[in-house]
Amino acid sequence: MMKKLVLLFLCLSTSLLLGIPMVQGQRKNANKPDVKTIKNEIEKILKQGGAPDQAKLEKLAKQYAIQQTVSEPKKESLYKTKINRTQVSRASLTGKKLTDYIEKLLGRLEPKMDPETVQIVNKIEQRSDTNSNIMSQLSYYLYLIESEDAALLLGGRTILKDPLNDLATNNFAAMLTSCGAAPQAIPILRGLIPQNQKNAMVLNNLGQAFASVGMRDSAMFYFNKCLMLEPKHAMANKTAAKLSADAGNKTQAIEQAKKSLEGEITLEALELIDELDSSPDKFEFLAHEKNIPDYFNLYKFKKPSLQRKHTDAEVVRAEQNAFLTEIDRMIEQLNILIDEETKISLIKSQERVQRTQAEAIEYGRISDKLFSPMNEMAAKIYASKYINRDIFDELQKIEKTYTSEIEYRRQSYANDLNSIMVQYAEKKKAYNCDAMDGSGCKMLEKLTLEECEAKNKRLDVFLDACATAAERYEQRQLQLARERFFFHSKWGYMMGHDPHRANANHYHAAKDYLLSIRKVVGYAPEQPFCRQLKELLKTYRFEDIIKPYCPINNQFDIGAMSLKINCTESTLTIKLDHFIEAAELGKLSKKAAFWLDGMKLQFKSDHVKRNTTISVIKTWLEQSVEVPKMLTPIRWKAGAKVEVSTTAYITIDGRGQIADGGLKGTAMTTAWSGVDSDVTGAMNQIEAGVEMGLGFNSGAFVSPKGMLAELFTGLGT
Repeated sequence: MMKKLVLLFLCLSTSLLLGIPMVQGQRKNANKPDVKTIKNEIEKILKQGGAPDQAKLEKLAKQYAIQQTVSEPKKESLYKTKINRTQVSRASLTGKKLTDYIEKLLGRLEPKMDPETVQIVNKIEQRSDTNSNIMSQLSYYLYLIESEDAALLLGGRTILKDPLNDLATNNFAAMLTSCGAAPQAIPILRGLIPQNQKNAMVLNNLGQAFASVGMRDSAMFYFNKCLMLEPKHAMANKTAAKLSADAGNKTQAIEQAKKSLEGEITLEALELIDELDSSPDKFEFLAHEKNIPDYFNLYKFKKPSLQRKHTDAEVVRAEQNAFLTEIDRMIEQLNILIDEETKISLIKSQERVQRTQAEAIEYGRISDKLFSPMNEMAAKIYASKYINRDIFDELQKIEKTYTSEIEYRRQSYANDLNSIMVQYAEKKKAYNCDAMDGSGCKMLEKLTLEECEAKNKRLDVFLDACATAAERYEQRQLQLARERFFFHSKWGYMMGHDPHRANANHYHAAKDYLLSIRKVVGYAPEQPFCRQLKELLKTYRFEDIIKPYCPINNQFDIGAMSLKINCTESTLTIKLDHFIEAAELGKLSKKAAFWLDGMKLQFKSDHVKRNTTISVIKTWLEQSVEVPKMLTPIRWKAGAKVEVSTTAYITIDGRGQIADGGLKGTAMTTAWSGVDSDVTGAMNQIEAGVEMGLGFNSGAFVSPKGMLAELFTGLGT
């Protein structure tokens, strides 16, 4: 997946910065092969079906613009004659006149050619004698690999076999112009014009031929006709720009050169602008390309959703994690590719430097420069102020605006949340879960859920505002990121002095693009309020949920004293009936012994209410009844206990003041049943009772206890 994406990045950028032109009077390659190489290549093509591979033709057509290391060589005429305008024929050749003319040209060309090269052309003609299109394509292929004589011989024979093949005729004439035989090309191209008034390629080639012989007015006539059909025609604009510059019209020449670059990037057009325009921003127009691909959608990146509702938090978080994981993985892969290509480029550069030094020492000259004119020109363009400064400044500006707006929205949201909490805290003051009828808990539950709903509604408003701000930010972020990537991948690649350095530059641009789009991950998701509470309410009661967990719940019994400690209260109970034995020894009166029987002194500290209660408890009745045990291996037992008591109490609050005091009576019944066995020992027990009292502050009250309290609470009374 990663290599596919990188190749797509590379191919798209390269195809955008290079065109794949037909033959239009311009040489494309400077590496001329020998006859043996040409023969082997042609034999290979013929074995594969006779037509050259289109991908190879495209590669050759692209090669000149990227890897040219010297200026385009000026070709001498095949006939070694100086061009004279008076020698330019006014004829318009078609039909038999055309074929006779071609035969004469080939008759002068073929005797000067290498016999082996002629044999190559003969072999091609024999294999494809009924297909002029294949012959024309092979002629173009020979032209691209710098075998001009073979290309012209085969191209001319193609016309002789099929004089009505306008494309083959056009290509042959264009090759003549490129090889310095423009006067011979003009009458051929004139013959094509009547049937090709709307053919920009033919019009351009005739203009190029006239320009080659110095006939400026005629050249501009056909260039203008060509540009009316294709305003961005690269070659027509480029040559027209040269003619305008020669005529002293700098402004027009610069505009025509710029138009040429819109059609195809050529060194000549760039050098012309560099020569004619002295302003520091002369190449800034190249940084403002139109119709830049939307790489984000093109390569199917999936941007995480923006959270607009409190219910979407988990989905958004998962999408964000997946997005960041994939981007980071791709960045890591690009780092590896950058390191690999950079190391190879460094080795290649060192080898070239060593060869250059050896050549300079041995021959006193240097034929291979490390940086080509195109590399140097691309470096000038790469330093664009708009791309490297203006876009950087705007990226910082939009990010600051975005974060400021999110922070402002968050502060407003926090203030509103605080108001909601204060409002509901005031409402909850009137209720607690200690009420005997359970109504307090129900109201607290209702108010708590209402508070949650109010918070979630305000959260949705906050999230929607954040999403709107994020959409504006992300749209501009993606636009600027793709502008930078389009520019840096294109001109960074052309800065590469070898293919590996070019690839490394391209991968750097891709990495910077990924780092930019990584920022469109969105803002941090916000969890809804009370989600856990709502889940717990499906299983538990509200009062059970809000009851604080207590890790301490211990009871200690030491003689007459009993100490019970937990998180809500601490109780110390002293059983005074332990002193009855002392009364029997005569130390206490019998009357005192009577009152000590069933008497307890209790100190209770309530940690929640922050008060202390001192109580004196008198148990009047404590009676147990047990069913007789059955004499079986597993014995069932059951019983009951009744207890009636009176309590005098006084309560002191946290400030040391008396908060309440009075008397209360309690009646409790306990029943139990189960199996009395050494194996199980399982017993079930229930309690129920009632408490009545009168306090000078709390007034009269009646409270159910044990199972009765649970029953009343469950009924909501």
